[in-house]
Amino acid sequence: MLSLYFQAMTELEGIPLKRRRSEVAEIDIKKCINCQIDTNASTCSNAQARMKILDDARIRHDLVARKLEEVDHELFVYHVNSECSKAYTLKKTLTKLKEESCKATEESEEDESVPTPSVSRATRARIAPLAPTSL
Repeated sequence: MLSLYFQAMTELEGIPLKRRRSEVAEIDIKKCINCQIDTNASTCSNAQARMKILDDARIRHDLVARKLEEVDHELFVYHVNSECSKAYTLKKTLTKLKEESCKATEESEEDESVPTPSVSRATRARIAPLAPTSL
């Protein structure tokens, strides 16, 4: 009963009951996909560079990757400067991220191969009731 009340209150106040699937704010495809800032710097939309940004986003798994999931891959633009696209596609950083990802994958595979003892939890159904105490 109480949960229905809170649910109704939340709906009335306009607060979503669940988080949206996307944490990404509305994307303006006329602004740089990386920073979404309106600056005087020119934007570009070269097909080869867009593919590079898409590949790098798959490695990074970050906010830009989530933005790219929501836009048409033919339409987004980016700044061609050191702060945005060049920093995002820096080979040294991406190589380090790949190595860390591979290392984490190897460690998780090692953890799966080591048998872990199963832990049995006591539940109310499994516990015998206590005898009543005499006063």
